[in-house]
Amino acid sequence: MRKRETAWLVFCLSCFLFSLGCASGRSRVPSLIKALKHKDPQVRVDAAKALGELGPSAEPAIPALLETLKDNKSAVFLAAAKALVQVGTKSVEALALTMREENAWFRCRAAEVLGMFGPLGGKAVPTLIKALEDHDLCVHDNAAESLGKIGKDAVPALLDALKITRPDVRKGAAKAIAGMDEPLRKAALASLLEVFKSEDEYARGEATMALVEIGEPAVSAVLACLKEENPRLRERAIALLGEIVPKSRESVLPLLAAFKDPARIVRLKAAVVLGRMGDWNPEILPVLLPYLRSGDLAVRRGVIEAIGNMGPAGE
Repeated sequence: MRKRETAWLVFCLSCFLFSLGCASGRSRVPSLIKALKHKDPQVRVDAAKALGELGPSAEPAIPALLETLKDNKSAVFLAAAKALVQVGTKSVEALALTMREENAWFRCRAAEVLGMFGPLGGKAVPTLIKALEDHDLCVHDNAAESLGKIGKDAVPALLDALKITRPDVRKGAAKAIAGMDEPLRKAALASLLEVFKSEDEYARGEATMALVEIGEPAVSAVLACLKEENPRLRERAIALLGEIVPKSRESVLPLLAAFKDPARIVRLKAAVVLGRMGDWNPEILPVLLPYLRSGDLAVRRGVIEAIGNMGPAGE
């Protein structure tokens, strides 16, 4: 009997919320805010959804929706998060302020919600960049992911963040770039590659570290450097490839192609990098062995030298 009474109560409350939906604009907001604190989680979910449907008219409810992000019911949290997005960019400013809260769990949730705004979350970029320094791993990771979702407006700040000496900040910035849509990721990588090609050793070192942090999404961009006219640049690209995918069988073929390079320094670097990779990963050697029968003398010589550089792994 009690279950029926509870179900009837929820039904009545849902009807009440629906009736509020028939009222006009802001006049509904105070009642819906009150419903966000109701003991029944479904009522809280329905109230958050109703506020979201009001869009910018529900701006007075932003503080209450922020408080609802702390709800331990995931359905309520998600409804409040979606409502904040529907309310508009005023929510972005409010969420950015909540990133100063002492409660790490709340900061983590706020960082996650900021990513839901996508490109509209641009105003939160400085706050999210700062959050890459957060001692809480959840806050750090959600900030990086949200920066990737914000996209274009975050790229300049992320490229600057990749120059910061703190490894956690560089790692977060790299993760954000790696998580972007392909066109934006390519644009960011192109900027880094220009620095990588620089004659400034310090700047080049920064770009190298950034590309290593980004990891496998940077491989195709690095491979493009193997077509550069400058042999020193091709040599550096091979060394970088070995740092990005040091244990990957997929990186073997591009390095094998480097054995045909006209510059001896490039061929030597390819043999050194392949040797080191084979020393780390025993699966590399079986991939190389068939090339000992290659009809190309340069390839055979390069493979022999690479196996020699493997040490005990090549015996």
